Formats: sequence, structure tokens, C-alpha cells
Amino acid sequence: MADHRPTDTDLSPEEEDWGTFKSSVVTVKMALTPLRRETNRGDLLCIGYLDEKRIEVLFPGRRRSAACSLERELDHFLRAQNSTAQSKGQPLPHAANLRFPLRAEGTWRTRLSETDDDEFERVYQFLAARWTYRDQFGNDHSDGGAPMPRPVTRMPAF
Repeated sequence: MADHRPTDTDLSPEEEDWGTFKSSVVTVKMALTPLRRETNRGDLLCIGYLDEKRIEVLFPGRRRSAACSLERELDHFLRAQNSTAQSKGQPLPHAANLRFPLRAEGTWRTRLSETDDDEFERVYQFLAARWTYRDQFGNDHSDGGAPMPRPVTRMPAF
């Protein structure tokens, strides 16, 4: 099926935010795993957890480039966990079992995903606008930016 959505270069930052952050923005404390990939639109998609519920965390559009420092920190976190396990003579942890704390502002959306047995499951996606994490040195980092509000349109007076 053809993707007829405009590319990010066709949109202003305001238009991108208006299309991405359609519902109210909330702040969520979650945990990311080092597991991630790039979507076919160039967004960063991470696997995360809210309590014990698996979620997808999407860093969309122009915020993708702002997430590079977070990606480096996730890589360092994985290496540090592997190094600690090796030094203790323990098996290396699976990346899906690691949790990196993150506080993010964004909005929720759901999508349906087909399972192996031809069933459908609801997948929760969190679209991150702004996020904060603590790096390997204990410094707090904030990246991204608050979504640009949609202009208020007034009804004409009759």
C-alpha cells in the first residue's frame, strides 16, 4: 500500500507537531530497553516498559536527531551491564531484560498488530516530544522540545 503522507521536509515544524501530537501531552516515567530500530519514515522506535506493560516509544520527525545522545547512552548502558556481568562471571544479560529510566513528555496512540496466530493485539505507542534521562556520569540531560500548540480558531460572530 502506498504511503501518501507528506515527508518531514514538506512540513513546517508547527505542521509536523500538529499532525503528530493530536491528543493532550502527558508526562510519563518509563524504562527503555536498548532494543531499537529506525522506522521506514526515519523515526526512532524503542521498546520500553511502563510498569510491566510493554510499549513502543517513538521519537518522531525532527526529534529523531535530538535522540542521538539518548541512543549513545543506551549503547553505553548495554556495554556497562555486559561488562559488569562478565566481571562477575555471570552470563550476559539479554537486552530485552535491561531497563534504562526515562521521563518523557508526549502523547499516546494505539495501533493494531497481527500476531503469529492471526489474532490482533493493541500496541501502545508513546510519541515523545521532550525527554530527560541521567547519563553515565550522573548528569541530567533533556532533549527534544515541547509540541507547538495548534492556533486557536475563533468562530465568526454573526
